[in-house]
Amino acid sequence: MKGTGTAGLISYLVLVFSFGLLSTYTSAHANGRSTASAGELRVLWSTSIPGATCVDTWDYDGDGIDEIFVNARNSLLKVYGLDGTIKAQISFPFKPQFEIGHHPTGSFHILAYSIWDYSVTVWDSSGTYLWFFPTPYGVDGAHWGDLNGDGRDEMVVGLNGVYGLHILSDSGQALWSDMTIANVWSQAIVPATDGNAGLVFATEAAGTIRMYTAGGGFVRSFRPLNQYCTYVNATRISSTGEIQVVTFAGDSAVAFDTTGQTMWISHGWDRPGTWPDEFEKGDLDGDGVIDWVYRPDSNSLSIRSADDGTQLALYEDGGRFVDYDIARCSKSPGALVALVNDSLIVFEYSPFPRCGDADGEGTINIADAVYLISYIFSHGPAPSPLAAGDADCSGDINIADCVYLINYIFSHGPQPCAGCK
Repeated sequence: MKGTGTAGLISYLVLVFSFGLLSTYTSAHANGRSTASAGELRVLWSTSIPGATCVDTWDYDGDGIDEIFVNARNSLLKVYGLDGTIKAQISFPFKPQFEIGHHPTGSFHILAYSIWDYSVTVWDSSGTYLWFFPTPYGVDGAHWGDLNGDGRDEMVVGLNGVYGLHILSDSGQALWSDMTIANVWSQAIVPATDGNAGLVFATEAAGTIRMYTAGGGFVRSFRPLNQYCTYVNATRISSTGEIQVVTFAGDSAVAFDTTGQTMWISHGWDRPGTWPDEFEKGDLDGDGVIDWVYRPDSNSLSIRSADDGTQLALYEDGGRFVDYDIARCSKSPGALVALVNDSLIVFEYSPFPRCGDADGEGTINIADAVYLISYIFSHGPAPSPLAAGDADCSGDINIADCVYLINYIFSHGPQPCAGCK
């Protein structure tokens, strides 16, 4: 509730403003000091799909909102809207792994395979067989991505044993390969964009991550934290084309750029000798910045901002997470979709109030202290939500919160309580 404070504290604030600190600080540090955001995942809906092993998201009907594709054991690829309605069912021979790829007709292609099977098969959006890529060694993984910017997704395939890395056209034509590497357990394509060429990343038996140009030229290899790596994913994280690469290195999840410079590190899941886990990407909180989702252990999901690795949410469940993805929404935050045991669960991200951000502008600066003073002494508008004004997490909103903010902003005092929510 509101407090009246003390005359001494009020005098202190008046002195701060009298000496012009407000105008000086505002002009020199217009963006203020931002605190890390945090929130939670809330279940929107769920449905039972016994035996499902893979989920992917794609804009099935062209409305700017992704649909959810799930492989069902009854030879159907089920397509759900984000509201839980079934929009389509595509006849599709069951395969444990599948992925949707772009086709210039406005439709899509589907690749599918089984780990360590001897082919990758491609169907069109109606479930009609198109072609397959036979392999002399088992398939470790396959993914789509537009390497040359022509609107057609190419396919990257990594093989077990000594048969290396392969790039195919959308019609199955071999484009290039690297047969000097073995056990290509993980692969990723960063698609081309205007002014930015596509890239290919792959792991190999020696535990390094290799980077290639769109045409197959080897660029360099990485060994993050000097650890053996079996997984890689990568994406552009800015309009300038900056690329972030992610992997698991020992018991850490690591993000780095294309020079090998570490961007952030967080807790991972060290499971020597097991199949590599995965990162999936998308804008879950709607701030325009890519977010990553991955499993830090067997029964939880962590969502982190690609910007600095801030953990947006941690979802813990007693079940087994089978697969997951982030669905895109053109004008709103995305949605997290996950297969947990035999259920498909769809989540939304809900941020906690940013403690200390009294005016709701997204940063913490002197304007928030002014906002609280107006609220406390001049019947100004209340913080929304009210808890955002409780900078010291005392349970009350009073002059002490203003002093706390000023100390944080000007004297490097403790940041507003991250647990205030």
